[in-house]
Amino acid sequence: PGSGIGSGAGSGATTTGLLTRRGFPPELCEVLLQHSVRDSFADVRARAAALVAHFRDAQAVEALRILLGDESEFVRLHAVRMCADRYYGDLIPEILKCLADTRWRVREAAVKTLGAFGVAGLSELYKYFVSTGERYESEQIAEEIQRTGLVDSLLTSLASGGETSRLAEAVCRKLTVMGKTSLLTNAVAQRIPTEARLLLMDAL
Repeated sequence: PGSGIGSGAGSGATTTGLLTRRGFPPELCEVLLQHSVRDSFADVRARAAALVAHFRDAQAVEALRILLGDESEFVRLHAVRMCADRYYGDLIPEILKCLADTRWRVREAAVKTLGAFGVAGLSELYKYFVSTGERYESEQIAEEIQRTGLVDSLLTSLASGGETSRLAEAVCRKLTVMGKTSLLTNAVAQRIPTEARLLLMDAL
């Protein structure tokens, strides 16, 4: 969008340096929201997701909600990746649905995106993981928990008490049942709170 994008007053960047809707010509915004997200070509819809996500407004939320349910795997993949922004927390329910997607790449991206929402996203991810009986969904989530370092957050949650602790313990138990125990076993020897260590040992 040329010189319309920059820093400081009157530019399309916020005080945090993020690109916003103001960084795009109004005509382009209109085309993207009214036409591109519904274009007959999947490539156009996917590219629209990448741009609309920068708008960070109510219309962007609704556009991404549509694209998360798109018939094309390619579009869903781009849309769920672009939702990894705290602004799009309202889309967590739709992102959770992507955990049951028929395509593993979309499921993988959904796990990563939920992790980007911090505690709120991880809590919903863990609840889904504990409740699902679908093998491939469980395997995908378990792999991402181990690969992206979420085990550390699980250990922290174990010692937090209340519902958060109970949910973390349930996740540890399911990981154990699935045979995903290497990182959990190593954690027992780490310097973690005694209560967390006891709960983890009990789960194992």
